[in-house]
Formats: sequence, structure tokens, C-alpha cells
Amino acid sequence: MKLTETQLLEKLKHFEEKKWFADGLELIKENEDVISKKYYEIARYKISFLIESNNFVEASYIIKEELSVPYIPIEFEEFLYEKKKQVDFALKRVKPSYSVDELDDIDKLDNDSLLAILSDLVKMNLNGYHRQFQNILLNNQINDLTKSLLIACLSDAKLNEEFYVIKDGVTVKFNPSNIFDIREGENFKYIEENINKINDVEINTLAVIKKISTMYLLNIYPLVISKQECDYLIAATLIIACQMTNCMVGSSKYDAIIEDNRDLVMKMCRKLNILLQTI
Repeated sequence: MKLTETQLLEKLKHFEEKKWFADGLELIKENEDVISKKYYEIARYKISFLIESNNFVEASYIIKEELSVPYIPIEFEEFLYEKKKQVDFALKRVKPSYSVDELDDIDKLDNDSLLAILSDLVKMNLNGYHRQFQNILLNNQINDLTKSLLIACLSDAKLNEEFYVIKDGVTVKFNPSNIFDIREGENFKYIEENINKINDVEINTLAVIKKISTMYLLNIYPLVISKQECDYLIAATLIIACQMTNCMVGSSKYDAIIEDNRDLVMKMCRKLNILLQTI
């Protein structure tokens, strides 16, 4: 059944409230021949519904076409530029691949954009981009986990260059061509071995303990901590894991560590809580 423009707008408003975006787009398609005086109002719905449906390519095309028209109402133009920013950002994040031609500007990416393209780097020749990678490693706007994943990529590429990165307030000098694999590192092996010795712990809680401790080691990679600090880390993960899973884990060894080194363990707990809030 054909609708008038007024009826179509009423339906689209209802569909928007119900989040029936696909149905709204179909309704616009069915009634395109009646759209005239209220073109700009209906175009707003079409673009918004495409974006909400994650159809960013089509939304981008329509926005580009609308902006190429010699005259459009100022309010509609402002709407288009606002949506263009949203679409451009979304397209950048879901970009299927990153080209070697873009490596010159890789240090200009923000944290999320860099994280999204790291898997593409393993397929490329990364020689000749030392300056860009060093800029990333010293950029305070890139979080430490992302930097660690980049270091792992550089290591997989066997990049034979010296780099500096600051982790946990310590400046670490490393060469990706001979840096240790975190899973083969002494810290990882020590923590995994000692966590496995904790008795009477539910498997879900044990999985949380391992995940948090591994995440911390990745966050500070390639920094290495002492066995004593590893014990503080395990004790802190026990406290946090018990809070997260609402259970009790009894361990005389780590109860004693917490009792004798409460300030240091609580400091580690604060670090872990900050880390958990950033992911």
C-alpha cells in the first residue's frame, strides 16, 4: 500500500523508536516515487538507518552524492557532515586490509585504528619504517597492550633494529629479531607453574586468574619482573579473581604473601584494576 509523505514520515519515526532499521529502509524503497516535498527529512532517516544497519559503504555513497549537489539546506548539510565523520571512522575500523603503501603514515593512527590493522602487518616487509614504529612505541596515546602486540608483530617479522619503549615507568631497549617470546619467558613459566599448584579452586576461577596474570605480563612486555614480583602478581590476581567470581580461594602460601606484603600486593591490585578498565 502506497503512503503519503506524511504517513511515510510517521512510519519511519515509529520504526526508528522500535529500532526496525531494515524494515524502515524497505519502506523507503517501496515509497520512493511519493517522496518530493519532504525529501530531506526522509533522506535523514535513510542515511541514519543505513548507518544503524552497519551499511557504511552505501551510507558513504549517498552522503557523497548529496554533498555534491550545488545547493542543499544548511541544516541538512550539517547533518551530512556529522554523519560523514561517523561513517568515515567506521569504515576505517572495518577496513579489510592495510596496504604497505600506507606504512609511511602508520604512526598517525589512533590506538583503535592501529589495533585493527596489526594482523595485516605480519604479511608485509617492515624494513625501512623504524622511525614510524619508534614513534608509536613512545606515543602516550597508544596503550601498552597495543604496543606489546606491535612488538610481537615486529618480532615475528624478525626486524633487526633497536627500539625503546617505556613500560611500567621503565625504559626498555630491545631488538625484535632476538626478543623473547612472552609464552617462553621465565615470568610466564613461573606464574603458570605456581598457579597450577593452587589447590581447591574452581576451573572458572582458575581461568580468570591465568587470564589476568597473562594480560599483565603482556601489558609490560618486554619488561621482565622478579620472582618476588611474580608472587605479588599471583596474590593480586587471586584477590581480583575471587571478587570477580564471588568465591573464596584458600592458599596458605599466598595468604602469607598478602599478609606480609599487603601494601605491595594492593599496589599490584590497583595496577590490575586500571588495566582491566582499559580493555
